[in-house]
Amino acid sequence: MPESETQAATCDTERDVSLSKSLQGNVVFVLLSSSMIRQPFALATPLHLLDFEIASKTTLFQHWASIIPDSYNTCPTEIRVMLAPEAPAPTSVQETNRIRILRDRDGYRGPAGALIDACEDLPENTLIVVLESTRVLFANLMPMIASHIDRAHDVTVVTSATDQPVGVTITHRAMLDSIPRRGYIDLKEQWLAQHIKKNARVFAHRVPLGSSLQIRNRASLLAAMAQLSRMQHNTRSIPSVKISSSRFVMRALDGHGVMHSDGTAISNHASAPGSYIMAGANVPSSAVLARCIVFPGARVHEEEMLQDLLIGPNGRVTDDQFLLARRRGGRA
Repeated sequence: MPESETQAATCDTERDVSLSKSLQGNVVFVLLSSSMIRQPFALATPLHLLDFEIASKTTLFQHWASIIPDSYNTCPTEIRVMLAPEAPAPTSVQETNRIRILRDRDGYRGPAGALIDACEDLPENTLIVVLESTRVLFANLMPMIASHIDRAHDVTVVTSATDQPVGVTITHRAMLDSIPRRGYIDLKEQWLAQHIKKNARVFAHRVPLGSSLQIRNRASLLAAMAQLSRMQHNTRSIPSVKISSSRFVMRALDGHGVMHSDGTAISNHASAPGSYIMAGANVPSSAVLARCIVFPGARVHEEEMLQDLLIGPNGRVTDDQFLLARRRGGRA
C-alpha cells in the first residue's frame, strides 16, 4: 500500500522544488473506461455509460468535464477518453482541440496497458491524472494535483479515509515507461506494486469517505444518481412531485429518485419508485416498476410489475444474471 499523505512531509526540499518545476508543463486527464471490467449495462442497452444522464441535464461525461480544470498553472489541460475496441462511441463526448477519443487496440491490454497506449506520444514530464470513468467523483481534483506536485511524488493514489482507492491516480509520463507494450497489465496489482517494490515515492492522498461512487451495476448507478440529486437540491431528501412533461423530474423514495426526460413515453399515472427511466423508453400507466433502470428503446408492457431490473432494447438483466455472466468470464 502507498504511504500516507502525512508521511510525505519529510520529502527532500531541493528535489521537491526541482521536480515541481519540471511538472509545471502540460496536464493530461485520462478517462479510462473500465473496458476490462464487464459492465452489466451492455447486456441491456447499446448506450455508452458516459452517455447516461446521471443528474439533471448532466451525463456522466459532462460530470467529469465539469470537475476537470480547463487549465493548470496557466497551461491548458487536455482530456483523453480511452474506450474499449467494441464500445459504442459516446454521443456526449465530442472531439475538440482539448478532448481526444482513443480506443484500446485489442481489448486485452488491461488498465495500465491502455494507459500507456493513450499517453505514449506525450513528453516525459507531462503530468498524467488517471480517472476511472465508471465512477462519480464528489471531490475537488485541484488539491490532489497540487499535493502531488508540491511534495514531488512519483505516484499519488487518491484513497478514502478507509484506504480504498477512489479511482484517481496521479503520476507523470516517465513513470509509465515500465509498462510493457504488449500483454495485459493491471494498474494497481502490477504497475503500482512494481514501483512500490522499487521504493518509488508512492503516497496516498486521502479524501473524505463517500467522495467517490463506483458504477458497476444497477444499484450503484441509482445510488450515485440519488447522491448527485441531493447535492443539486442541497437537501437530504427531495420533495415528491407529480410526473409531468417537465425537462427532468425526480421523486425521492427510499433514498433514490425516479427520473425521466422529454420524449419519454411514461404515463402521468405510472408508478416507478426508485427507478431511472430514460428518454425514448415506453412505460404504460398500468405498469409498476421498483428500483429499475429503463433505457431508450425499451418497452414495458401493460400491467407488468417489475423490480430490480436493467430494462433495455437488448433485453432485461437481473443482478443475478450479471453475476453469473461475470463468473463465466464473459464480456459486454
